[in-house]
Amino acid sequence: RPILCIGPNNGDAAEIINSTKSGFVSEFLDEVTLKQNILKLYYNYKNNIHFEGGVGLEQFTRKGLTKQLATFLNEIATTDK
Repeated sequence: RPILCIGPNNGDAAEIINSTKSGFVSEFLDEVTLKQNILKLYYNYKNNIHFEGGVGLEQFTRKGLTKQLATFLNEIATTDK
């Protein structure tokens, strides 16, 4: 499902959403872009157009994040010896 993010275009959430192509980002006060994004999502919903996004999302799952953390902790453990 697509994500509709309302926040800074240069924030962390926007960076993740844009890099994974998992949704749309609108600045807090950018009513025009927000309206366009909502209308896009609504049009797709009404016309039964499925969202074709979400590239590389595996790295943000609990399993993926835990794996990254474990790798980091293993690196720290081996460099301290």
